[in-house]
Amino acid sequence: PTVRGILMPLRVVAEFLDETELELTALEAQSTVAAFRDYWRRRSVATYGREPGACAFGRYQLAIGHLLKDARSTGALSVATLDLEGSLGKLAQEYLAFQRAHRGLSRRSLHLHRYYLKALLDYLARFDTSDLINIPLSVLDGFIIELSDRLSRRGLATPVWVLRTFLGYLFFAGHEERDRSKEIALPQTYREMTLPKHLSDSQLEQALTSIDRNTDYGKRDWAIFMLLTCLGLRADEVRLLQLGDLNLEARNLRVDRSKGGGSQVFPLTPPLEQALRIYLEQARPKTDHQAIFVTFQPPVRPFQTGGSISSLVGR
Repeated sequence: PTVRGILMPLRVVAEFLDETELELTALEAQSTVAAFRDYWRRRSVATYGREPGACAFGRYQLAIGHLLKDARSTGALSVATLDLEGSLGKLAQEYLAFQRAHRGLSRRSLHLHRYYLKALLDYLARFDTSDLINIPLSVLDGFIIELSDRLSRRGLATPVWVLRTFLGYLFFAGHEERDRSKEIALPQTYREMTLPKHLSDSQLEQALTSIDRNTDYGKRDWAIFMLLTCLGLRADEVRLLQLGDLNLEARNLRVDRSKGGGSQVFPLTPPLEQALRIYLEQARPKTDHQAIFVTFQPPVRPFQTGGSISSLVGR
């Protein structure tokens, strides 16, 4: 992210903390982040007269994350202790502390371990036990099968990984006589196992008709949508398109492929040619940048990442 992309959201965060008289440490609580989100939404409505897009809060969350990370690294903010709540029992707490101190797992990974250990304890409670040592494999199989009812095969890999790591720790710490971690099989996944996510024809038509092509934003977004849907380009390929890649007279477009390398020349269908021509002639800001698609808000510049294109489409 650009420095500007971090500093501008942080200015709003600072004003929120000042108005609510909260300390920086409060941002570690999800309730504070939720309160800030409501504050930011009201501020956006008051300033711009409209609700912000569903994906727009992402850059504020990113900025808050950078702020907290920097504050911890400089000592301005103490490293928060992991909330174990005591409900997991001494053994589980020792395991999480081991993962944090000796394996250096991130806070997010630790919370994943905690979440699935808590789920395992809730499952064991049905058998009137909370003993995590020497759990029969048949019980662990039942736990995994129950999770499979709400998780995909790929999603199931995470709790299985947690179980395998936990069983390995029990052996390492001397709580069990043998290492049973290899007895829990990871779910097998296969390429093209499922159809890729896509929009149906009716959903695509609905998305396209939702774009207001009377505005400069709409003309730009329409051209981007047409490139994605007509040519099947990736978001980063659209971002990197240059004016020199487009030949409206010959009705073709050269694209540097993000996978496989090299370039490829695509013919322009009349609707796609019209969308690009309207955007370039009527909506694109005056700028020396050679990227076809640029931002409207000053300073006018090319999109920084393919994620910017994805967020635009998401909105």
